[in-house]
Amino acid sequence: MNDEQIKKFFGEHKESIEDRGFEARLLETVKYLPKPKRAGSFSLRDRIVAISAMTGVLLFVLFGGADALVSGIFTTLSAVTIKQLFSPEIIATALFLFVLLFGIGRAAYSD
Repeated sequence: MNDEQIKKFFGEHKESIEDRGFEARLLETVKYLPKPKRAGSFSLRDRIVAISAMTGVLLFVLFGGADALVSGIFTTLSAVTIKQLFSPEIIATALFLFVLLFGIGRAAYSD
């Protein structure tokens, strides 16, 4: 079938369906929906989050946070290997690590 035959077919078999006010209700609802964001535009919240994240990473690097993090992980692993599995430090570290990973995963899948 070509385009002309399709237009002719639908023109001959056109049916109208009573909407009983559906279109008016739909247009009234659409009026209150949030406007779509333009591509490439960032809201004030997005800018504040980006600046805060960059500042946090910069401070982490400048004040030796990576060294402290690595030494803390090695201390935790060495404590686990010498069978002190249930000391308060190990439990607190495992809990905070779980919360951190959960937060990162949740942030990665949100928005």
